[in-house]
Amino acid sequence: MKPFIQGPIVYILFTILLSSPLSAQTPGASVSFETIVEDAFTNDRVHNAHIKAIVKGQQLHSQDFSLESVSDIKGLCSLTVYNNYNYQLLVEKPGYYTQILNFSPKDYKTPKIILAVSLRPKNCNKVIGYIKGDLKNIEEATVLIYQAAKEVDSLSVRVRPNGSFKICLPHSDQIYFAIAQAAGYTSQADSFLVAQAENVEIEQNLTVSLNLRLDPIEEPIDTPSIDIRTNDTLALKNLQFDQKTVKPKAAEADNFESLVKLFLEHPEVELELSIHTDSRKSERYNMVLAKNRAKYLEKYLLDNGVSANRFTIIPVGEDGLVNKCKDGVRCSDAEHQANNRVAIRVLKGEEALLEGN
Repeated sequence: MKPFIQGPIVYILFTILLSSPLSAQTPGASVSFETIVEDAFTNDRVHNAHIKAIVKGQQLHSQDFSLESVSDIKGLCSLTVYNNYNYQLLVEKPGYYTQILNFSPKDYKTPKIILAVSLRPKNCNKVIGYIKGDLKNIEEATVLIYQAAKEVDSLSVRVRPNGSFKICLPHSDQIYFAIAQAAGYTSQADSFLVAQAENVEIEQNLTVSLNLRLDPIEEPIDTPSIDIRTNDTLALKNLQFDQKTVKPKAAEADNFESLVKLFLEHPEVELELSIHTDSRKSERYNMVLAKNRAKYLEKYLLDNGVSANRFTIIPVGEDGLVNKCKDGVRCSDAEHQANNRVAIRVLKGEEALLEGN
């Protein structure tokens, strides 16, 4: 008895079935799909990340088997996918490594699929810090990161309920400053160096650790700008520099102008100017800071018409503190600030100053 279907006929029928649209996998029901994109280091949501869902194994045009969107300000992105397809998810954004995930909607039993995607940042110098203090809700504080040497906007970093904060900064070999702030509170500014990676193409684990303390803001105490004493000492009590920076405090510009005015109104006067810092940071750091402040003050006086032979500037550093705030002693920011000063001694012309007082 001959077979009902001959060999060649079987081959033809099989070929027809393979080429028929009916052999394509039916997409099945649609299902809502949501992606949450986070920074793998800071755990902050990533805005404007590009998400593309591609159907695996489909020989169709791109618009038929792929979906694209971007994450919103909350790091969220919603798409609609089909239950019977297997997908490959590509998540990418400049400055991050591309993340690729495989998933099948049918493996999820919930009506809405939620996938969390972590993007690893490139060129990342990790800055990890902690805030301490008496502030009840520490997460209400904000940490500002800025560069003193450049006119760039500061970066605002959120603080977590446990007082920690994280941020990625590019490898740059630059000095940054960090300060914590909250309503009625502030911290001392802390400086740190962001290293330059030897090879930016290779991921390196470069980490900076910071500890900031929030203290209540104290009301300033009004004191005379100039106090002339009979022991050849002239003290400008409010002639202070702004914490860890080279420039003087903006609110005390008038006091620096008063020093120039003193020179110009008393041409016979010669002064010795000693630059003091507080004890925060290392002794070497504070000496470098005092030298930089001395250069700033020298240029300030010369630019305002004071001859170089009428003053001597001596960088002192952290020696000669006016209070208890040495290393290991807890002090408020205002107490530390009192040590960031210029002490002045009259070398010549004391009589003219006393007569004019």
